[in-house]
This record gives sequence, structure tokens and C-alpha cells, in this order.
Amino acid sequence: MTKAELKARLYEAIDPRADDIIAIGERIRRQPELGFKEVKTSRLARRP
Repeated sequence: MTKAELKARLYEAIDPRADDIIAIGERIRRQPELGFKEVKTSRLARRP
């Protein structure tokens, strides 16, 4: 697989989920967890 093909596949996987990815990032930014105890963040990251 070439670099261009890989890039295209990544875009295909990310683009349909862009709004969800941005929303998760914003939620993490608004409610940061400190001290390496990212319980809520790990739950968000595991969501399908």
C-alpha cells in the first residue's frame, strides 16, 4: 500500500465520524481530568 492509498483509507474512516471526533475532543477540553486519572476520558475513547 502506498502512502497515498493509506492516506485515502484514513480519510474514508475519519470523515464520516468527524463530528463525533470533534465533539469528544471538545468534551474532554471542557472537562479535563488531571493526575493521570482519566476515567471519563477513557470511557469516551472506547465508545463505538
